[in-house]
Amino acid sequence: MEDRGVQTDPVVMEGSTTSAENDVEYYSTKAETRRVALAEALEENEKLHLERDTLISEVNTLKSEVNTLKTENSMLKPLADEAEYLAGVLEGLLGSPEDEEPYIRLCEM
Repeated sequence: MEDRGVQTDPVVMEGSTTSAENDVEYYSTKAETRRVALAEALEENEKLHLERDTLISEVNTLKSEVNTLKTENSMLKPLADEAEYLAGVLEGLLGSPEDEEPYIRLCEM
């Protein structure tokens, strides 16, 4: 084969950077940018997990309070029914409040 004087090695001029150096800088910058974005995403993820845990705790507390109130309501319902019944009996014995108003007005005169 005959040497035609074709240059195959890259020419490096003084003060310039080669393609390999540009590639390293480019990918280093890109990697750093992605590292920062990942760190921010991880931090946000951690905050969201803590917030989730707090909300789960609050939900459990509220469920417990609801159950307590349901139990209390079931215990007080018979008492309320009995009080309502007794009020009706007393009203029947004493008459309705509308019937008493003229009598009260006459006594005040």
